[in-house]
Amino acid sequence: MNERTSPFSLPLEGAGVIRLLHVDDSESDLELTKFQLERLNKDLEIAWAESALEALELIEEDQFDCILSDYQMPGMDGLGLLTELKKRKVSLPFIFLTGQGNEAIATNALRAGADDYFTKEIGFAHYDRLLNSITRVVEAHRQQDHKILAEMALEESERKYRHLVERGSETILIVQDERYCFVNSRIEDLLGYKVDEVVGQPFDMIIHPDSVEMMRKRYHRRMMGEDEPNIYESVQQHRDGTRIEVEINASVIEYEGKPADLIYVRDITDRKRSER
Repeated sequence: MNERTSPFSLPLEGAGVIRLLHVDDSESDLELTKFQLERLNKDLEIAWAESALEALELIEEDQFDCILSDYQMPGMDGLGLLTELKKRKVSLPFIFLTGQGNEAIATNALRAGADDYFTKEIGFAHYDRLLNSITRVVEAHRQQDHKILAEMALEESERKYRHLVERGSETILIVQDERYCFVNSRIEDLLGYKVDEVVGQPFDMIIHPDSVEMMRKRYHRRMMGEDEPNIYESVQQHRDGTRIEVEINASVIEYEGKPADLIYVRDITDRKRSER
């Protein structure tokens, strides 16, 4: 399990935002791949790096759901990047996309822990297959992490649970009896509140007035076992009053022996602004 980066990406139900880091020393290849993949999936957010060292710097600074990397690059190659990430205990789906592909290279890549391997080809079908692979490996990674969280909650292993949740890339909240009983430190980055300012407060404290009624209805229906979508958009309110548009992923768990609502929150304000 990743000890630092993105163990709490949202499970993919139909789609969901995927943050992809593409690593390639060819700017033209980076631009073409970005254009084609974003054409196929508007919820794909792609950043790029023109070297493995630049990629490592970006991974230190930001959270990503998947790495798409060339194999042969000047300096540290793609295999070296994958090896270095494993040394740093950064567990992210990793896919190779290379122009120098052969069976031996593919075998080495997969043995080193890559999730998939593609050669650069011409044609729309190629990007369809690549996007399907990205979606598949990210979904598997997210579901595995969510399963671990749920198992920890059921075991009530508070120390391990807290350690894992605190290192999540998303803001993570646990609501029980309509109050926040657990909040990770990402709440300060998202909404400007300290953890101890939110824990114990009513769950509508950080919800924007425009979304309070909808969130309250969905919370009660979910806790009653009624059919409710797990992933949906909402609006939360920053400490300074700013509207923060978010993507919510919620599911019912058992926490300290009682049912609770486990909520992942991802800021999508910039994406919604771009869409508008």
